[in-house]
Amino acid sequence: MTGRTLTLTVLAFAALASPASANFNQWSLAGRMPSTTTQPAIAVLPDGQALVAGGQAPGALMTAALFDPRANAWSPAAPMRSARSAPTATTLPGGGVLVAGGTTADLYAGGVWTAAGTLNVIRSRHAAVALADGRVLVVGGDGTSAPDKGAEVWTGAAWALTAPVNAVRVRPAIARLRDGTVLVAGGTSGGAAVASAELYDPAANAWTPVAAMAEARAGAGAALLPDGRVLVTGGTTRTTEIFDPATRAWTRGADLTKARSSSVLAALSDGRVAIVGDLTAEVFDPARGTWALTGELALPRSGHAAIGLSDNTLLVAGGNSTWAWAERFIPAPLTPPVDTPIPNSPGTVDPQPDPRAGKPTGARGTLKFLGPLPKRASGGQLTVKLRCAGGPCGDTLVLRRSGKRLASKAFSVREGGTVIVRLKLKAKLPKRATGVQYALTRQKLTVAGKLKR
Repeated sequence: MTGRTLTLTVLAFAALASPASANFNQWSLAGRMPSTTTQPAIAVLPDGQALVAGGQAPGALMTAALFDPRANAWSPAAPMRSARSAPTATTLPGGGVLVAGGTTADLYAGGVWTAAGTLNVIRSRHAAVALADGRVLVVGGDGTSAPDKGAEVWTGAAWALTAPVNAVRVRPAIARLRDGTVLVAGGTSGGAAVASAELYDPAANAWTPVAAMAEARAGAGAALLPDGRVLVTGGTTRTTEIFDPATRAWTRGADLTKARSSSVLAALSDGRVAIVGDLTAEVFDPARGTWALTGELALPRSGHAAIGLSDNTLLVAGGNSTWAWAERFIPAPLTPPVDTPIPNSPGTVDPQPDPRAGKPTGARGTLKFLGPLPKRASGGQLTVKLRCAGGPCGDTLVLRRSGKRLASKAFSVREGGTVIVRLKLKAKLPKRATGVQYALTRQKLTVAGKLKR
């Protein structure tokens, strides 16, 4: 590839849509977290803020942070009493958040952490859910292979083991059903993904096997749908399955557009469900039974956390060891909004910013290519320089030929700063002259050119 010349020409800047509609079905930056983290826990507090705690970078973390949806900004929270990698965070019915992992648990309430007892088993990569009576059920994890230690319940004062589970699981999917029972499905057991599922009855302290899923799933997520059924998807396949508590049977759901091995499933407040992983996300509409792709994220994410906020936006945080920016997704309304004329100006519409978006639109800057653009691919690598103005910038630069992605690189840069993006080509380019395109996926800015011998 050395010696080939690239002649590039800027094609166009995409026009920005009005603020009222620009963010629908798109991702916006949601402030910079106080520190980077992967595999953190996330939960929503009674006041609407989101708490992110623990994780690793690369060692286990004690740190915690708060996200304010109204300000679209982060602030440090008091650190936990212990460091935890891959913990769980569970919002309690009476307020507060229980974070469990390792050998202990901490309770966050009123800005203060207090000890919440010692677990019977060391747990990481487990699952947790609040029970209807205010207790918290914790299931599985890396710390045990014994069924009689497969799950335990926090009573508010101490931890107690449940009856033996039918299968010990790591990274299972979990959801509380309308009748108060809890569905646990999939995960890994003995190092292999499993398809089995079981129900926990808190009143009887009993585990009952139910029909297995059609496919084994490790690292999948579960979400309760508005009609009481449970959607399970994620892992390494595109397939989805839906559990009906009335029949205790599984049915096949609509396939995802793509498989995501490190995905997170999160329910939105309007009943839809989002799955997020790598650079892409999709939203499931239970009324239609279909998935729809969203706009691309600014940064590939793995080991991230995601949660639906009370304003029906979706917050994604963590999942990258070098980039602390979070992102926020605003779904298109289930019913398209109706424009309302301004009083005294019949027939005139003044688009207003969506109040749920806080400051994402204003906080996001604009990127501009700086010349000279690269004319040679040296050692299979191209170097592109960009400048950010109008706010902090985050995007993904993609090199394509005939629609095929040849290279991509996610990056961020402060307002007024410049960044050098190095694209490593995945394959050799053809010897003959061929059209190529550089694209900023978020900004929809495209640079086209021709690769010459």
